[in-house]
Amino acid sequence: MTRSLYILFVVLFLSSCIGKVEKTNQPIQPKSVKPIKNPETRVSQWDLDVEKIRNWVAQKGYDMKPTSQGIYYMITKEGVGVAHPDPKAKVTAHYEGTLLDGTKFDSSYDNGQPFTTKLTQVIKGWQIAIPLLKKGGKGKFVIPSTLAYKGRAMGNIPAHSILVFDIELVDFE
Repeated sequence: MTRSLYILFVVLFLSSCIGKVEKTNQPIQPKSVKPIKNPETRVSQWDLDVEKIRNWVAQKGYDMKPTSQGIYYMITKEGVGVAHPDPKAKVTAHYEGTLLDGTKFDSSYDNGQPFTTKLTQVIKGWQIAIPLLKKGGKGKFVIPSTLAYKGRAMGNIPAHSILVFDIELVDFE
C-alpha cells in the first residue's frame, strides 16, 4: 500500500512538470538586459591593458619581457646570490610608482626610507614582480590594472590604471 502511494505520488509529480519545459537553443536573457549585437567586438580590460602596455614599451624603446600574467618587466640590476623571495616573504624595497603618462603617485625614495611588507598584503602585481628580483636587484615593472586596483580609484590613481614601478629589493626574509 505504501509503495503504491509512493509510485502514485511520483507519477503525479512528474506529470505536473510536463508542459513546463521549453526547449530552445537561445540563451535565457533577463528582460532588463539587451543582448550584445556583436559580442566579438567586446574586449576585456586585460586585453586593453596589454595593448596599451605593448604600445608604451615600444614607444619607450624598452627591451621588456612579459610574464604569463601580463606584467612587462626588465631587470636593470641583477642583485646578489641565487635566492628569490617566495610569494609569502616579508620584503623591504625602495620603489617609485608612476602612471603610464609619467605621473608619480608614490615613492619610498621621497619618503626617505624603504617600504617593508609581506607580499601577501600588496597588489597582485607586486606579488608576481618582486619574486623576479634577487636581494639588491632592481627592475622596472609595468603592471596591468587587472593586477593592481582594477576598477577602483585609489587616492591619485584613477580606476583601471596601468602602473609602472621601479623597484629595488633591499632585503627579504
